[in-house]
Amino acid sequence: MHRLCLIGLFICLLCSGYMTSAQVAETKVGPEPFLEGKAFWLSRPGGWEFTTNQDTSWASIDSIATDWQSCDIRFVEDKTPTDWNGIGWFRLKMKIDSSLFGRPMAIAGISRGAAEIYLNGKLISRSGKIGKNSADEIAGSFLNPLPFTLGDRSDQTLLIRFSNFDAEQVWNRTFTGLHIFLCASEDAYRITGLLEGDMHTQINRFYLIFGFLIALSVLHFVLFAYYPAEKANLTCALFYLFLSGMFLSGLIFNGRKSITAFIYNGYSESLCMLLSGIILPFFVYQVIKRKINWLPVLIAIAGFLSLIVFLIHPFAKYPTTSSFLILSVITGVAIVLHARFKGQKKELNIILVFYVIAFLMVLPGLIFISFGYVFLWGDKVVYMNLAPIVGACGYSFYLAKGVAMTNRDLSLKLTENEKLAQEKLQVEKDKQLLIEKQKDQLEHEVAERTIELRSSLKELKETQAQLIQQEKLASLGELTAGIAHEIQNPLNFVNNFSDISSELIDEMNEEIDKGDFEEVKVISADLKDNLNKIHHHGQRADSIVKGMLEHSRTSTGEKIMTDLNAQVDEFLKLAYHGIRAKDKSFNAAYSLDPDPALPMVNIIPQDIGRVFLNLINNAFYAVNERKKTETDDYHPAVTVHTKYPSEKDDASLEVIIKDNGNGIPPAIREKIFQPFFTTKPTGSGTGLGLSLAYDIIKAHGGQLIVESETGIGTQFIVILPVA
Repeated sequence: MHRLCLIGLFICLLCSGYMTSAQVAETKVGPEPFLEGKAFWLSRPGGWEFTTNQDTSWASIDSIATDWQSCDIRFVEDKTPTDWNGIGWFRLKMKIDSSLFGRPMAIAGISRGAAEIYLNGKLISRSGKIGKNSADEIAGSFLNPLPFTLGDRSDQTLLIRFSNFDAEQVWNRTFTGLHIFLCASEDAYRITGLLEGDMHTQINRFYLIFGFLIALSVLHFVLFAYYPAEKANLTCALFYLFLSGMFLSGLIFNGRKSITAFIYNGYSESLCMLLSGIILPFFVYQVIKRKINWLPVLIAIAGFLSLIVFLIHPFAKYPTTSSFLILSVITGVAIVLHARFKGQKKELNIILVFYVIAFLMVLPGLIFISFGYVFLWGDKVVYMNLAPIVGACGYSFYLAKGVAMTNRDLSLKLTENEKLAQEKLQVEKDKQLLIEKQKDQLEHEVAERTIELRSSLKELKETQAQLIQQEKLASLGELTAGIAHEIQNPLNFVNNFSDISSELIDEMNEEIDKGDFEEVKVISADLKDNLNKIHHHGQRADSIVKGMLEHSRTSTGEKIMTDLNAQVDEFLKLAYHGIRAKDKSFNAAYSLDPDPALPMVNIIPQDIGRVFLNLINNAFYAVNERKKTETDDYHPAVTVHTKYPSEKDDASLEVIIKDNGNGIPPAIREKIFQPFFTTKPTGSGTGLGLSLAYDIIKAHGGQLIVESETGIGTQFIVILPVA
């Protein structure tokens, strides 16, 4: 049976071991171990030898010349025979003190397999039935302590023929060999009874521990059900549940003779160990209110890897499951220590105190285990079995303390609130009259304040409207000069063709007087052609005037299908001539590269027109400013390019307005769309142009993107959805 109680050994368990000897020496047996009814432990490490030869005639031979290897007949840790095949002989050479010659003795103890025990070639005890295989073998349990008499010579040999065909499956999880004692015959049955009593005592302790852990698990499940926000109660309940599973396994299989029982015990115990070790770091993190990081996840991964190793080889030479649980416990202790001393969480002292108590409880057992007395003394140290409960209970006490402190604080708060409520009620009564007296005054003040706020809001809206109107008027003013230039051409044509038409009428009258009607018809045809030209240029002037009115009037917000190629072309010309009208020295190349596949787009023309006018005016302004500081080698240029579909969105078109001005420095590039931000001199701009343009494009579901390189130029990309 695996020592389930060892899960409470925490940090020092890995350091415990057994003392071994490089050479097999004779075992000296003196009278001291038999004083006061005690016994000599024959299974202690050292002295035992093993061979796989199965010749039954060896029992009658005192000394056999063959190959023997040193071993540990308990079949624990790494001292098991390396070539064990299920059956073999064990030998112990003893040096008997002369005071024991002829004294009646007996051998008591436990055999996990079948055994025949010979002293100097004579059968002195038997346990179970040795078979040829696992099915034929009958495993024993407690040895029948038959009395025998020690010989009258110092050198005596103890031979044991032992079989356990299933030992390899479990020998590193629990002892599967022999634990035997040499004792006086009159003490044999008493010592056997003590061993049986120890087993029953251990089972009773397991019942106690299992019940206690289950009770704690149920308690924390109930606490979690009533207060789900405290997830530590859930993980605590699961931890106790898995921990109790190990003791339940011991209760089910402990004391059974079948090796199969040990196998099932190993499976269930290892699984519970893995689950306990996996959940413990998460539980500790939740207890100390720390956010889950990589450490518990790494421990969980290690646990699953141990689970894989366990499934492949459940009873490996090195028990990965128990090692993992020990690693998880050590990690939990380290987490608590870190939180206590680095995080200055003194309330964690209670957990550390329980850890120290648990360690002190297992310390005697550790000492006995280190010197090889685990079987003789380990089960008698009751504190070792209770240590896991004590170590785990530290967390429950911590959580319970938190609940108690919360309840105490709530109780104090409730008492304080009741007291404050009474005081407040009295104060409220005292203030009621004052409140009623002040009510009218407050209402009056609120009304006055409301009037002031409404007035301020009205002024703010008026100021905002004025600024926006100022920006619109500024753009309209910039249009006026261009419009004047554009409208001058059709008016000149109208005047010229009107003068020519007047002369043609005079000529036609002369020809009528002459009676030359053929010439009259020719003149009338020319006159009609002139009138058509006058009508054409008049319509051109009318369209220019309507465009200006359309731009200047307040937007109705109604979207209509618009040809952006035509709109951009018109505003490009108007912007250029507008700047030329204000500065006769200004000259720049401008061009439009329209995409003939550009579809009609549903927009608010007035708003989008203001956007294009603002962006084009800024482009001409940028090249003009650079021209003032450059040599004659610089040639200012503004280009407008329309494209469908957009490179950034297949369902959109884009209008690119590019200049070769100074560019926009990176430091202010992110600010240009902010209201009232401008790089122009004071009085030259309101700082609302680009801000309004950005809002208009956003309102149309599009994007306004700026790309600029200092010293190279700037381009604004207007992206508008087609659908």
